[in-house]
Amino acid sequence: MRRAIYLAKETGCKLHLCHLSSPEAIEEVTKARNDGQDVTCESCGHYFALDDDQFEEIGTKAKCSPPTRNKDNQNRMWAKLLNGEIDGITSDHSPCTPDLKEGGIFDAWGGNLHCRTVLILCLTKGFKSVA
Repeated sequence: MRRAIYLAKETGCKLHLCHLSSPEAIEEVTKARNDGQDVTCESCGHYFALDDDQFEEIGTKAKCSPPTRNKDNQNRMWAKLLNGEIDGITSDHSPCTPDLKEGGIFDAWGGNLHCRTVLILCLTKGFKSVA
């Protein structure tokens, strides 16, 4: 994150960072913005709806990159979103056939079918978070 932000600053280009999954990454974006840099960022719905405790139950169907994080990380991501530090929520749509999600963690496809679920995840989890 810091390297991308630094290079954008040195070259004077705008920067958009995708699929951020940690509040620490969001903090780097916020620092750059506060210094006047044109930086935007987004995260994905599953980082706000799933945590690594659920991975045991869901298995390799939940494998994604970056991976889901713990509940504390998720709560801090919600705080960043609700504070306006995250510009958007995206789907990171990376579909595959069910057989590609089978096998061990190192064999399974690392993408998820989120295009049709991101809105409902944000509405249900988001509503509960702000209510």
